[in-house]
Amino acid sequence: MPTTGRDRIEASIKALGTTWLIAGVVFCVLVKGPGTVIGWLIWGTGVFLVGWLVIALPLIVIGDRVMRLPALALAFAGGLAGAILMLSPNLLVRLIQPDVHWAPFSFRELAWPGIAFTVGVVGVALYRMFLRGNITRRRPIQAE
Repeated sequence: MPTTGRDRIEASIKALGTTWLIAGVVFCVLVKGPGTVIGWLIWGTGVFLVGWLVIALPLIVIGDRVMRLPALALAFAGGLAGAILMLSPNLLVRLIQPDVHWAPFSFRELAWPGIAFTVGVVGVALYRMFLRGNITRRRPIQAE
């Protein structure tokens, strides 16, 4: 049974809210200090909204083809998109000014994109799980 646009949007918002809440709790536990919760509410919400626009909207447009794609490949693609999204400001600065002396590149620069990769994988996997739940919930129960 095909899903409706409403089902796909509902599943994406559930996945977004769940990953936002989990990442927010982890962020607030790891980054202790005054204003951590407010910082998360401001910056975390903004980053998650941009991630939803870049990752979830194409998944919503793809429609039911999402369910035909391999789950691990889809989750990996979502994680890769999240990592590239988080690394994009750094890459943009390096493209505009290739000889940046005040920001040498190191492997520590990959910490935030690594976290974004993990969040992207979890978010896309949750989206697929919630979408599958919508499909199975709407099937009529057959008598034996």
